[in-house]
Amino acid sequence: MGSTNDSNPTNEAPKANETDDSSIDIVEAAAGKGEAAANGGQPASGAPSVPQAAALPRQTSSKLIKAIFAIIAAILVVVIVLAAGYGYWNKQHGLKHSYDQLQSLATKPARTTKQGGVPAFTTKAYNAQAPDVDLYVDFLCPNCANLDQKIAPTLKKLQSAGQINLYIHPLTFLDHNSKHHYSVRAASAFTYVAAHEPGKALDFASALFEKNYQPSRENGRDVSDQQIVAQALKAGVSRDVATHATDGTYKDFAQKANDYTIQRKELFVDIRGEHRFSTPTICINGTMWRYRRLHTLQDVAPTLIQSLGLKESQVGDKTVMPSIGHYHKALPIAKKFL
Repeated sequence: MGSTNDSNPTNEAPKANETDDSSIDIVEAAAGKGEAAANGGQPASGAPSVPQAAALPRQTSSKLIKAIFAIIAAILVVVIVLAAGYGYWNKQHGLKHSYDQLQSLATKPARTTKQGGVPAFTTKAYNAQAPDVDLYVDFLCPNCANLDQKIAPTLKKLQSAGQINLYIHPLTFLDHNSKHHYSVRAASAFTYVAAHEPGKALDFASALFEKNYQPSRENGRDVSDQQIVAQALKAGVSRDVATHATDGTYKDFAQKANDYTIQRKELFVDIRGEHRFSTPTICINGTMWRYRRLHTLQDVAPTLIQSLGLKESQVGDKTVMPSIGHYHKALPIAKKFL
């Protein structure tokens, strides 16, 4: 950048406002003309020419613009450094911080897993020999509704027979697409029902996914708390539990569980060029089950049965347990389904 010294006396133009005596200005101007004539038409030594005097404001303006751009560039550098620093901190500590926040919550269902899974079965129904199946959903998610229609009946039979331990993770990351925070309200209501009547949890989830009920960004439905209560009653939830389900008891839990879950990289998938979390997601014994590789969603239920190590004829049979048990990974999806 050029010199910022604007006070060089040899280049300074005369200031017209140094005196109010206009007669002195006239005399000095006449003297200047006389000296110029004596010098063969050139200005007197030390006096700037008219073009030089006019160029000075332009030079000053140019230097000011350069200074402004330099300041802006410096600010941008600081912003970039701060953003990079925050990104690094968040990468190193964001997941742990979210996890700690979830664990420290005072109000959450008693049997909730450390990852925020809400059991969809009673305490007595838990089977230590059966696989754990975790289902991650957002009740505003249309794909979750499509999956529920295909898989819920099978999940219900498996759970009723003690062949799986089903945990549902009600998430809220689509809440910005809803009216009056429906995603958070629905997640809190589901958690309340699951905490008080776990045997009705899966039925209530299916009721929240009903095509003629579920709101979405596309249909723009504005669902009231009373309508959520009505869906709970429709699913067989007792009136006392249903009417208190929308009190917002588990809103904090739903949001903290969501904040933690969406940062878990082991649950990330490739969606439209992005590597991120998405719903619906299914895990079997803690490992994500890659059902998205299927040719059609129609095959999701028979494929799940096969991956658990069961035959379709064995679903619902309390005397037969999935071959993978409680600790082994799901069996590879059969080629006929891919």
